[in-house]
Amino acid sequence: MKDFPARPCLILFLAFGMLVIGCQPTVSPTSLPDLAYHFIWVGDDSLATGPLDLQTQLLLEAGNYPNQLQMKTVLDPRNLLSFQPAEDSLSDLSVEKQHQFVILQMFGITKPESDQEYFGSANAWIVQIESKQGVPLLLYPWYSMVDNSQTRTQIDALVHQFAWKSKAVLIPVGPAWEKVREDHPQLQLYASDGMHPSAEGVYLSACVIYASLTGESPVGLPIYTSVSYDSPQDIVTLNRDSVLLLQQVAWDVIQDYQQKGEFQVILPK
Repeated sequence: MKDFPARPCLILFLAFGMLVIGCQPTVSPTSLPDLAYHFIWVGDDSLATGPLDLQTQLLLEAGNYPNQLQMKTVLDPRNLLSFQPAEDSLSDLSVEKQHQFVILQMFGITKPESDQEYFGSANAWIVQIESKQGVPLLLYPWYSMVDNSQTRTQIDALVHQFAWKSKAVLIPVGPAWEKVREDHPQLQLYASDGMHPSAEGVYLSACVIYASLTGESPVGLPIYTSVSYDSPQDIVTLNRDSVLLLQQVAWDVIQDYQQKGEFQVILPK
């Protein structure tokens, strides 16, 4: 019997091998679950002071927050609940992601013109976030130094009414600032423009956010540095007494809200 030439045999062998491989089921690699907690900060340039997201992250790490964190800040003068949401402000949200939280600045220098318009635009933000499987968190910010007592009272009522209606977590930074202004006027929370925060203002705000996200006291966290609006390139080291005072005020305000039981101020774990 005559042998086949070597090359045709090799071709037949390769063809048979390719046929066998082609008949095997395709196995897609298993994608790993996304374990990170995604925080998107939406507001005006006030959030960039510090920056506030970084200051909060430092406190979370110092408090041994167990989850991996990913933070992004989306800044625009109209990224407030006073205005209708812009689509690109929430472009990072995806129904395919888990653990998505959007920290929404409730107002800025420009105050709402009417309660009805505010509720309409604010609710539009909530609807868009929840439609993409996100969790809205309401950041009640500080007032400017030029806001009079009447404005503060009106906005305070508006903010709390919307928080009660929306059932979203309220982060009461503004009330903590008011408490420091009344009880500890020696602490300067404002930068030189009377609108943006000083290093102390950034630190106090971050302490309130920390307590709201974790449900734990920030008192005793070993973070003593902050950054102000006036000198964003400089890291400011706060003295220990000021740090403890700011931490305690933040926790006192959170506990006061918890005792009232009217607003959700702790992010569910």
